[in-house]
Amino acid sequence: MTHNRTAQQLPGRSFSPRAGILPALLIATVTASAGVVLYTSSADFNAALGAAPKVVEDYETYGLNSTIADGTVLNGIRYDSFPAGKQGFIDNTWNKIGAQSLNLDRGDVLHNVFFDGDQLSISFTTPVRAFGFFSTQT
Repeated sequence: MTHNRTAQQLPGRSFSPRAGILPALLIATVTASAGVVLYTSSADFNAALGAAPKVVEDYETYGLNSTIADGTVLNGIRYDSFPAGKQGFIDNTWNKIGAQSLNLDRGDVLHNVFFDGDQLSISFTTPVRAFGFFSTQT
């Protein structure tokens, strides 16, 4: 199942990805009412954005097997916190939009995923009007 989530004015949201990966973060500047809208496909999400400018963080510009520590800023996204004792990990093992995705470094490639209950907190270095989160679930 694929989910895209949008919300208005997200200064620093914490969310719990389901077991799986974070292949891309979609950020756009649009005028929308506050709230969460669920989309079941990236195509529907992009269609709702229309011609609004957007940034897609698909992790393609970072080195394979790179790690992301708490507080790191990449492409305007601040990764405020990963689960205790863990850090983000760029790999190409699981489903993704491009060749790479964000996972959680657990020290074991077969388990470098976010499990149910794991939380990731991010914020943005500039204001955003919409935020999309693409996740695949197993």
